[in-house]
Amino acid sequence: AKIPCLIHNTSSNASGNTDSNPIGEGSAIMQYICNVSNNTNNSSISSIYPPPMCLESSQQRAKIDFWLSWYHHNTRNCTLKLFHPYIFRKMYENIGGYEKVFNPGLKSINKSFQYIENHFKNNNIMYLTGNNVTIADYMLLPEIDKLFSSGYGILPNFQHDYPYIYQWWNNCNTNISSYKSNYDVVAIAGQAYQERIAVKMEKTEK
Repeated sequence: AKIPCLIHNTSSNASGNTDSNPIGEGSAIMQYICNVSNNTNNSSISSIYPPPMCLESSQQRAKIDFWLSWYHHNTRNCTLKLFHPYIFRKMYENIGGYEKVFNPGLKSINKSFQYIENHFKNNNIMYLTGNNVTIADYMLLPEIDKLFSSGYGILPNFQHDYPYIYQWWNNCNTNISSYKSNYDVVAIAGQAYQERIAVKMEKTEK
């Protein structure tokens, strides 16, 4: 099974075996959990991914689905292009290809960020689809977070260059109570990475 993967064991089938439903991809997992929970009339879940009960909720759901689809070919795709050469910079430098790989990745991520920045600027909203947090925000938040705030320092001028995205990031960190504690492990890893790089740079200078 792919990672991440959710395996939902359901009731026994006709042969007496337990049915399992393995689901891959983070966005599909979140959608599935919300859909199952919505079947039990869970109001806290319906607020972050509403069931298509009427035209209004279907339109809101479509906005969320848009960002979940957009994410894969934009922020996710661009981040992979940028993050991998940054973390394994020495390897890329040894084969003479660091700038050739990193710079196009940086250009791509800035293009994606500019799209999100303009979206917030033009619509005057707190979150991606309005003034309530949804699974669209859950999906994009950690991807963007690791580029500027988690200690890796890939985009040091992020707050200045993208003030509307920064405000959205701050809204999410303030209002999603469990996010910081769950993401701390990434921040710690990022800080440790920066410290290792600093030590290597100091040895090189000597």
